[in-house]
Amino acid sequence: MTEPLGLYTLNETPIALQGIKASVKIHELLSEVALSQTYKNTELSNIEAVYTFALPPNAVLLSIGMNINGRQLSGDVTPRAQAEATYEDAITDGDSAMLLNRHDDGLYTVNVGNLNPGDEATIDLGYAELLEWQGDQIRFVLPTVIGERYGDVEHSSLRPHEEPVTNGLIEHLFTLEATLSGNIAQTQITCPSHAMTSQHHDSSVKLSFASGRAFLDRDFVLDMRRSVFMSSHPTLITCKDPYDQGSFVQLASFQPVITDSEPCASIDLKIVVDCSGSMSGDSMTQARDALHSIMEQLTPNDTFSIVRFGSTTESFSRKMLVASAKNIAKAHTFVEATTATLGGTEMEAALSTAYSLKTLKDTRANVLLITDGLIWHGESIISKAQNSDHRLFTVGVGSAVSAVLMQDLADTTQGACELVTPNEKMAERIIRHFQRIRCPAVSAQFNWGDGNENGDQSPSRVRRTFPVDTLHVFQRRASHATEQLLIQYTDDENLECTQIISPAPLPEYLSPSVIARLAANARLNEVDDQQEATDLAVRYQLMTQYTALAIVDVREEKIKDLPELRTVPQMHSAGWGGRDSALYSLNLPSSVRASGPESCYLDIPAFLRREPSADIVNPSTPEAPLNLTPFEFAKAVCAQLAHQNDLDLWTISTMEAIGLDQSIVSWLKGLAINSNLENTIVTCFLYELMSTLKAGVFERQIARVITKAHKQLGTKAYNPTDIQQRVNLITDRHWQ
Repeated sequence: MTEPLGLYTLNETPIALQGIKASVKIHELLSEVALSQTYKNTELSNIEAVYTFALPPNAVLLSIGMNINGRQLSGDVTPRAQAEATYEDAITDGDSAMLLNRHDDGLYTVNVGNLNPGDEATIDLGYAELLEWQGDQIRFVLPTVIGERYGDVEHSSLRPHEEPVTNGLIEHLFTLEATLSGNIAQTQITCPSHAMTSQHHDSSVKLSFASGRAFLDRDFVLDMRRSVFMSSHPTLITCKDPYDQGSFVQLASFQPVITDSEPCASIDLKIVVDCSGSMSGDSMTQARDALHSIMEQLTPNDTFSIVRFGSTTESFSRKMLVASAKNIAKAHTFVEATTATLGGTEMEAALSTAYSLKTLKDTRANVLLITDGLIWHGESIISKAQNSDHRLFTVGVGSAVSAVLMQDLADTTQGACELVTPNEKMAERIIRHFQRIRCPAVSAQFNWGDGNENGDQSPSRVRRTFPVDTLHVFQRRASHATEQLLIQYTDDENLECTQIISPAPLPEYLSPSVIARLAANARLNEVDDQQEATDLAVRYQLMTQYTALAIVDVREEKIKDLPELRTVPQMHSAGWGGRDSALYSLNLPSSVRASGPESCYLDIPAFLRREPSADIVNPSTPEAPLNLTPFEFAKAVCAQLAHQNDLDLWTISTMEAIGLDQSIVSWLKGLAINSNLENTIVTCFLYELMSTLKAGVFERQIARVITKAHKQLGTKAYNPTDIQQRVNLITDRHWQ
């Protein structure tokens, strides 16, 4: 039988996701994005495609639809249990359906079930986001890939079938067009993530990929910088709330104007830098640049410390040091020797170490955290940060930063967040953070007018007030626009100044529905009661961890078989783990390049990792331990097969002799006793290892030997699927 045409991984696994199209519109501080995800069943059986993806931390989904085989369908946001029941009923009834869930860490999962062979479904998503000035710059980010994260995914709200899986052998394509209009079109526009072409019109700029398409291996980033002749004007707009009769919504957007405020003469700064394996390559280079920039910003009146971490924690000193010329020189040397060789990402222990360092002054200390944020257990870290009496200023580095964690750590501690891709300047981010750190702690009180008639304000309390950053504040009210908004700023030094914002007409590009739903989403962030949050989200049709959306396509001819699960794998993020540099791969498929000479155990996916130990050395040295890492073992397999390329002669003892981890050996031998299929187990194990490691680890000819042997298993009288699943279970549990 001829296999249908379609996209496949190099290990011949069909890929349901055919591609993604993105249309971006940015007018002033509002961005609106339309995403189309196309899925096609190129197999010979009924499937369910499952794809987990990320959206920006402040994105609000406004529209969700499905087109299946030319039929356009829509649905409503309902309580999560109700939506999931609707989806499951449709699947078991033989109808096609789509389910969209949101998780509590900024991730979303779409399920497209009962796709018959040849069926094609397009999921259309539309979201809006309010952008912010950071100094003279606005940054727009469209996440495209979920970087591999350290720790146990059970710490998240993801269920097993929703867990993102990375496969270094696949490539996902996407296309994008962006239109910038209004004053934002007059800014200096750069794209540090992708090569772009631009078309300039009278009042707009249109952008598209120079090559027509790109890979889903790095976040799409636009930087918009205003000239010295442009200024950021505060705005106050009002509209009716179409979801709550008789109510109005106001939105104030502004950069705080704080006069007569003196910068802090001295600061206590605790620097925490991620040196785990995922930081290898671009991210580590950025981190070192950041550390050097920090040293240059310190003055002799400041105190500082440096803590670097991976699986373990290392400190520059046991106490806070005065930023003298001598200590700064030593710190530069310490920084230059900082590499991504400390293993895992035990961020919580490193931050606890920093919190415990006693400051010389009785003031609130500051932590400057530099990391890619790729961990699963974020809630505990955020909770401890809130109770630490420290402000956290985060710098997220890399091509696929966990922006939600970086933003949450900053917001909950009255700090700030900066994100930096490999092609952006690190120094200006550090300078901007220092402007914030040296800014006195300022509180803001909002007077919306009309006495006690004021409605609810969201956020009810502005957590951070820095002159360089835009604030968006909503208010619900029973009457129309206030005559003016009065903002009063105070600090601990009896500073008192005011800022007045006058109302403006509602711009044409802003609809009352969008403003009302953005305001409701801001309110949801402060609602603790689950039922209240669910009711509010359903009224405004908002996706939360308590709501979901199901769409059903009732088929005339029901599907008899239940679908087979097909999880859409993620690409490796560009530059992750030192794999390849995003600096030099803007338009090339990253999976065809081998990594540089520096390799780390974190070059491989999380489920094949095992904890590194300090005594791991190059296996070519006499002191090399017998138990090799997966990367080292793969190289040993290549060397052995180059001399003995008949895989039929291999046994578990063969792999043990060249350095396979003893815990894996024991389990494989136990499996061989039970199944009496030792060579099949060896072949399945090597094939799974080859399929999961990044491209280039196995030489091409060796890869063909293993692939051919694995294909031949299908010609035998038994099905190797069960053995393959058992091998997966063994590697998942014991090679981490």
